[in-house]
Amino acid sequence: MSTLEQLILDLKASMDHQFGEIRQQIAGLDQRVSGLDQRVSGLDQRVSDLDRQLQDGRSHTHNLEQLIIDFKESLERQIAASGRETRQSMEEIKSRFDIQSARLDRQAGLWQVGSRWSSRMDAWAEKVDSALMTKDQQIAELRERIQKLEDGSKP
Repeated sequence: MSTLEQLILDLKASMDHQFGEIRQQIAGLDQRVSGLDQRVSGLDQRVSDLDRQLQDGRSHTHNLEQLIIDFKESLERQIAASGRETRQSMEEIKSRFDIQSARLDRQAGLWQVGSRWSSRMDAWAEKVDSALMTKDQQIAELRERIQKLEDGSKP
């Protein structure tokens, strides 16, 4: 397995791990939202029951009515805050995805540049090797001619 394939496998494993962590975070957020939805529906039911009791005449006090209104407003604030937290968490996840995407784009660019550079170096090395081989042959031929001339001039 080449180092490039190993690098790709390592990148894939890293991304799978990061996506797994993000999925776990999203699952946790989904559970929190589900829990809040159940609490809100339960609280909505309780508020409805209290409103019905007020309408039936079971409780005519102004303090109880004000307590229920305050309770409802408090719940609305808590729900709004939970919604903001959920949106903020989703924005953070989106931001992480954007950062990861930019990092992968940079790595892909570097990988392409490296591939091109490697191809050019291979072509250059082939040219140099063939030029050196030609020079070696020429040098060998010249040595052979010099040797013949020297052997021919000896008495």
